[in-house]
Amino acid sequence: MDAGKSGLARAMLRKVSEDLRHQEEARQEARRHEEEEQRGRYVIEVTALGNRERDIVLATHDGEAAGDAIIALAEALHGANVATIATFLISEAETLENHSRDRGSNLHLVALIALRSRLVALASSDDERGRAHDNLGIALWTLGERENGTARLEQAVVAFRAALEELTRERVPLQWAASFGNQGIALMLIADRNNDAAGAGAALRQIETAYEVLRSAGQEQWSAYFSGATGESQSDPQSAQGPMITQHALDITDQAAASVRHPIGRHRPSPSMDHQPMRRAGPTSRPQQRSAWGPERLRL
Repeated sequence: MDAGKSGLARAMLRKVSEDLRHQEEARQEARRHEEEEQRGRYVIEVTALGNRERDIVLATHDGEAAGDAIIALAEALHGANVATIATFLISEAETLENHSRDRGSNLHLVALIALRSRLVALASSDDERGRAHDNLGIALWTLGERENGTARLEQAVVAFRAALEELTRERVPLQWAASFGNQGIALMLIADRNNDAAGAGAALRQIETAYEVLRSAGQEQWSAYFSGATGESQSDPQSAQGPMITQHALDITDQAAASVRHPIGRHRPSPSMDHQPMRRAGPTSRPQQRSAWGPERLRL
């Protein structure tokens, strides 16, 4: 075969090969498009079913089952992908938290606690575990503040303790201070309900420590959250953004003032009565009252 015929044959073979490659690429693209369409239909249908299950159990006032339904939906949508499951649950947790705050719904808080507990299990690093435990503690503290007794508040203290084991003062002092102060508030509420003057004094000293660490680091926004508990509250109590101490907590703390030598008993912020929505009382709810610590929580 001469060179001309050889070149023509090679060109024809290469053209056929390229045509086959283009056909295969087109088939692969069609398969990808079909798979994307199937995935989209699956997501829509599974999401509708999961949301329906969540709404049904919410209608029966079963917050824990609602949380389980949301977790099941996350796993159905994202399989074994821990990162995307966590992202989905964080988004759902924020929705539940906002709903609970805006409408005073304890039911949604119970569901939130289920999600926060699952996020603890999904965390893969010290920082993630610390934040997850802190967020769980905040949810438990918020519900405990609304309910009678101290069971939820004590669970919150345990969650904050776990957060502090991950977020050490030496490694991340600012995150440590925020979680340490949050735990102090939960301890203050427990002491308040137990008429425990010594416990209240210890809790207030813990909150003051958190405040001082944050203020010394120039974290004005974070330190302001605890300022109401340190005697450094703003001159206009109506504009204070930090936690406000309950009158009863101050009273029992005054009983221990001589021994603890703490300045808080001498500086009582006047609680604002207009920044917290009224809450519907349930069978396990405390009497309707403004949250002592404000509607917002200091989170990491």
